[in-house]
Amino acid sequence: MSKKFEQQVKYSIQLKAKVAQLLDTRGGDADVDRIRRLEASLSDAHADLNNALVKVAKLESQLGQELSMKVGQMATTDSPNQDKITFLQELLNKKKVEMEEMRRELDQSRFHLRAESVKSSGVERELYDAKREAEVWKRKIIKLDVDVRRLKLKCGEEVQQKPLVKKGNVEIIGDCDITEKENISSEIKTSTPTSDAQQKLGSDAHLKPKQASVPTECKQQ
Repeated sequence: MSKKFEQQVKYSIQLKAKVAQLLDTRGGDADVDRIRRLEASLSDAHADLNNALVKVAKLESQLGQELSMKVGQMATTDSPNQDKITFLQELLNKKKVEMEEMRRELDQSRFHLRAESVKSSGVERELYDAKREAEVWKRKIIKLDVDVRRLKLKCGEEVQQKPLVKKGNVEIIGDCDITEKENISSEIKTSTPTSDAQQKLGSDAHLKPKQASVPTECKQQ
């Protein structure tokens, strides 16, 4: 089970390393979101332009139909040419006014579109910068997590390889401090008496009476 767990940990580390590489090579979610927003704004601009073109085409068709109807009516009547010219001029002036109104509406819609695009571009830039910064920190966190997992795995293998040294009731990993303490204890043991006879001799030494010293003059006599 322990081997299987270690294999799973190593596999997860490899997967996270690959994810970090993909995040480095790929543009990130911020670029994708920015492209999508630009595509959406472009489609909205195309829709507004198509609506304006439809309105202009509709107005032109109405103008053509009205002119054709009026021309047909004037062709059947016997009115003088001056009346026809006056009528056509009035109709043309009316259609010009309508065209000017349509142009003003179109210009106003374009102005609002530009203002909104400027606002959205500023907000979009801030959002893009924030997302890019978040992705940078995300990549750093993933790399740090991979490094930490590798270090933990390496430290775990080193701990398993080191022997356990029993000191009293405690098992200690490694023997760097134990050898020094054992050397010191061995030196203390060699400096002290080890046998009971030596201890007895040492204890009886102070009980033995001292030999009286004879003066040199008495020895010469």
